[in-house]
Amino acid sequence: MKSREIALIGIMLALSLMLNVSPLKVPTQWGMTIDLVAIPVVVVYLLLGYTSSLISLALLFVGLSIVSPASWLGASMKFFATLCVILGMEIAKKLTNFNPESYTGRRLIAFILSAYLISIAIRIPLMVGLNYY
Repeated sequence: MKSREIALIGIMLALSLMLNVSPLKVPTQWGMTIDLVAIPVVVVYLLLGYTSSLISLALLFVGLSIVSPASWLGASMKFFATLCVILGMEIAKKLTNFNPESYTGRRLIAFILSAYLISIAIRIPLMVGLNYY
């Protein structure tokens, strides 16, 4: 792993933890709040790739376990929810042969839609199972 990758992962991890403690949250109708903690991990995926995003996600779990008021339980739920997004993007990238270096508009739309649908298909059963546990 290059020092540039380590530095970017560190910066994005710090940004994620800052977003966790900041008041930038969107309240929902059913009592939850949607925060922006996972966005830097997705940015790491887009900039550095799958392996680096998994490393940053594991470090985010450790950081959220320490900083978050929800402790390790909230950190584990955030970990698995973000993991679904990263897995969905990686599977969609392989299915659509998407290359971020050179792509067309149709291929980009196909990648975004398939990543969205695959992420939801992974996330729903996983989160239902985790919530029953």
